[in-house]
Amino acid sequence: MSRLKSENLQVASQHAGRIEFNGLGTHWWVELLGRNDFPAALSEFIQSTASLFDDTYSRFHDETLIGQLNIHKKLVNPPQELIDMFTFARKMHVATDGAFDISVGGTLQRLGYGDTKTALSASPHFWDEMKCSNDAIIIPRDSAVDLGGFGKGWLIDKLAVLLEKRGYPHYLINGGGDIVLSASGPIELGLEYPNDPTKVIGTTKITRGALAVSSTMKRRWNISGETQHHIIEPLKDGATDSPIITTYVRGKTALIADTLATVLLIRPELKTQLEKQFSVEAILVNRDQLR
Repeated sequence: MSRLKSENLQVASQHAGRIEFNGLGTHWWVELLGRNDFPAALSEFIQSTASLFDDTYSRFHDETLIGQLNIHKKLVNPPQELIDMFTFARKMHVATDGAFDISVGGTLQRLGYGDTKTALSASPHFWDEMKCSNDAIIIPRDSAVDLGGFGKGWLIDKLAVLLEKRGYPHYLINGGGDIVLSASGPIELGLEYPNDPTKVIGTTKITRGALAVSSTMKRRWNISGETQHHIIEPLKDGATDSPIITTYVRGKTALIADTLATVLLIRPELKTQLEKQFSVEAILVNRDQLR
């Protein structure tokens, strides 16, 4: 057994064929559990799929589809995948009482996370005014989109489907601490303290499912003498000041776990409601617990 660590998750797993790469601003690894090799063609396919996803949907580059949408406020003939993403984002916006909102892209840029030349604010009327169809996606002139609230989870699940279609039923995909796994037996996951990787606040065993972590202790920077982070509260149009600093969410898919891990940093009072609605389990860490 080996101990693997990444962004507040510790994973005890059998040695397996494994690849590592960087994408979506974080470190990834993919393991084929129970194997000591990782076919070269499969490795290339996995990494090229992740690279294409980043090159298509990243907010940080003008030439991507999201970059072009944020510049021109209109994207003609969008791919079905992007339409599906917007459909999912709308659903989660409603389910979380507005806590989840992809129009926070402008806020992130204004706070220094990305190119500030297009800095805007979260748009309170985004979902009333945006239009999404096979012909075009149109967003309000005063808005900018960011898919970071669920992009990793979306890609992780996508890679899992690709592995299974190619005959690899047992795997572990870790995208910067958000994981999905499918194993022949339970694998123990240890949840690290946000500020001390030598301690765990608990463990869980998963045979098939996902676990995501989100934290205001990650991706921090200073601007105008103030410390900022990437978890944005749309209704306040700024970084959340919630007392919850780290969340762990266990669910059936990485997409749902990733999304709700972010939401519960902003609106921890929704924990019981969202656990029931989406069949997930969540652990919330309050800053007072670290004192």
